[in-house]
Parts: sequence; C-alpha cells; structure tokens
Amino acid sequence: MTSVTTPHSTSIVASESAVSSIIVAMAVLAWAGLVGAGVLWGELPYMALSAVFAAWPLALAERALAVRSKRSLVDGMQHLTRESDAARGWRFIAYSGLFAGLLAMVLTATWAGVFTTVAVQSLMHDQSGWLSSAMLVPALTTFAVFLGLLRYVGRANLTHWLLPMLLLAGVSAYSLSHEQVWPLDSSLALPGGIGWSAALLIGALLGGAGLMVRWPWQQHVTPQPLLQGASVVFSMAMLISLMLPGLAAVLLAAVACLLMLLALARPWLAVLSARGLAMWPALFVVLVVVIGLAEILWYTAGLIRLQQLSLVLLLWMTVNALVLAIYAGWIMKMSHARKALNLPSEAAYNVWRIAIRWVAPITLLAGVGSLVGLI
Repeated sequence: MTSVTTPHSTSIVASESAVSSIIVAMAVLAWAGLVGAGVLWGELPYMALSAVFAAWPLALAERALAVRSKRSLVDGMQHLTRESDAARGWRFIAYSGLFAGLLAMVLTATWAGVFTTVAVQSLMHDQSGWLSSAMLVPALTTFAVFLGLLRYVGRANLTHWLLPMLLLAGVSAYSLSHEQVWPLDSSLALPGGIGWSAALLIGALLGGAGLMVRWPWQQHVTPQPLLQGASVVFSMAMLISLMLPGLAAVLLAAVACLLMLLALARPWLAVLSARGLAMWPALFVVLVVVIGLAEILWYTAGLIRLQQLSLVLLLWMTVNALVLAIYAGWIMKMSHARKALNLPSEAAYNVWRIAIRWVAPITLLAGVGSLVGLI
C-alpha cells in the first residue's frame, strides 16, 4: 500500500520532531546538573550559540547517515563504510553510540526516579513514613522505565502526557504570579551546575549528538503523534522553568526523562529486531537490563557516583559527536550527504558543510578544554 503524506500528517511530524528535540535538550540539561538550580543568564548566550553552530549541524549529520543507510545502527554503518570505501574502524561510532545510549538510559531512568521523589516530597511537604523510605527512588525508577518503554507497544499514548504538561505549566504560572520559588523540601541533594565555562559543551550536546537517537528503527512501528496543543504547552513550560530554580524545573526534568527513555531505547530495539528477536522479547531484554543496571547503580553508588557518571556520559557523547562530525564532513561522499540532507538550497548545504567540518568540532573541543581547565 502506498502511503500518502498530507499537510496534517506533515504538521504532526514537525510538531513531534520539535517536541522530541525539546525532550532531548531537557534530558541533557538534567545530565549536566543544570536542573533545579536555575540557569544563569550569563550562560545562555554561550549555550545558544553552541546549539546553533554545533548541535544543529550534528543533528543533521546523524539524520543524513540514517536516511542514507535505511538500516538499523550497526548494519547501517557497515553499509555506509562499504559504500564510501572507508576503513572498518569507522564502524566504532555504531557500537560506541549504542553503549553510550545504554548508559544514558540507565542514568535517565535513575534521574527520573530522583526527580520524581523530589517532586512528590516537595508537593506533599512531607519526608516521613513511606515518603522517606529507601525504596522510594528505586520503585519510582522502575515505574519510570515501564511507563517510558510501554509506549513502544502503544500501551501509553503520548497524548496522555498532556495532563502532566498542564500540571507543570500551572506550577510555573503559579510561581510567576505569586513571585514564589517552590522550595525543594528533600534530603536529596540535586546536582549543581558545572559553570558557564562548560556552556559551549552543553549547548553542542543539546541535540543528543553521539547517542544516535535519530537513527531509524523498525519500520513496522507506527509513530504516535503528539497533540500540537501539548507541544505548545510543553515548550512554554520549558522556557518558563529554565528561568526558575526549584520545583518547576524538577517536574519538567522528570517528564522529559520519562519521554526520553523510548528515544534512547529505539536504536537498541532496532538492532535486536535486526538480529531476529521479536518485539516482546526485545522489549523484555531492554527492560531487564536497564532496570537491573539502574537499581545496581543506585544501591551501590548513590547520588555522587550518579553525578560523576553523568559527566562521563557527556564526555562520551563528545567523543562520539567528534567522530560523527569527521565522518559526515570528510569521509561521506558529498553527493550522498547532499541527497540525504535534502536541504532547500545549495547555500544551506554549504553552510552545513562548513559547520560540520570545522565549527562543530572546534566548539566541542573548546567546550571540553574549558571543562577540564585547559582554556
């Protein structure tokens, strides 16, 4: 059967793409420790510039490779390297992206449990009884993984997320109208920001570069459309919450982490499907591995190690993004990249090519240098 693209379906896809980008960006901010403490205005220009000149071309590069290969991640990179007569070593990006995505899933699930615990304790103004139980964070982490990944089989429609988005918008609006910042009544110490010097690096990773979340997955899975109204609410709530410390940003981060889990899992699900596993066994494998690793991480390491692993993830994403930029900018054939990108003009393609070859790698290296104190 031939599929027909209608203006309505195109608008839904555009809306879903925009909100997915917001979800990825908010999850990266959660890993970076910029949630709950407020984003300093002095950091925003550096972050915005880095997002435009690095995150944008990197996202397009990842999408170009995905569109060109039309295969799951591992098989796709094998096809691309053969097509470009490139060395087999470039396939490293496929395996590295997969395992970085696994770490991202584990951290996202654990942070979802932490943020939800903080939000529940703060909203109920209580840390006694079951709210202070050592099992609360692990239980909410497990719940987050199930709720996030069940969308894969259509058991939790994305439109149902309109309610928590509206709740989040209401909390933000209340905070603004009453000039009140909601306190975080929790013994859990939220991560502190890593400073303006790392804003370049964080901005470059806002698109999720290096995690391969834009790589195509199983074609038989029908994407679930997002309500455009929910998209607008989520976008406005994010912009408001980033300006405020406290509960509003924590609620937003919890919702973003829940929604992010499926995006992170899809490359793994596609690879398992390509290896012959059916939908339910593949989903079971991902559920068991992610929940097991998340619980081990929380019980054996705690919040401090969680913060350290978050920094490891950001640096890992940076390495993957550098490899991605070099491959897309210098190894991939120009005609293949141009056709896969399908940009509106030759000028736009030339701007992207300059950005992916020079601007994005330099921005990433400058961000890492500032992070470790070399700049």
